[in-house]
Amino acid sequence: MLVLKLRELYPRRASSSIIAAPMVEFDDLDLAVLRSAAARGPGFTTSAPEIADQLPLRPSQIQRSLDKLNKNKMLESVIGSTDGFDNYRLSQLGTAFVAQWQQGAAS
Repeated sequence: MLVLKLRELYPRRASSSIIAAPMVEFDDLDLAVLRSAAARGPGFTTSAPEIADQLPLRPSQIQRSLDKLNKNKMLESVIGSTDGFDNYRLSQLGTAFVAQWQQGAAS
């Protein structure tokens, strides 16, 4: 009886629950921004105003996409800014993603 009472006092371990991996969905704007960053080449930086010149969108819309890609490790932030917007470059993960994406599109 004592053991049963003690078990009631302590919560169960969380290891019995199933943990699902987080899933991120990139929309067309995210993919266009990623493609634009990849087109600049490895190591080169880009910013929202530069991409806005290529796409018919406002820099603030592109900045949200850049932030999302940065949060998901596709882009990395670089020191400096352009017209008040942060600079980004393609990360290693982003480079691998774009390579796989282009390889899948080619086949």
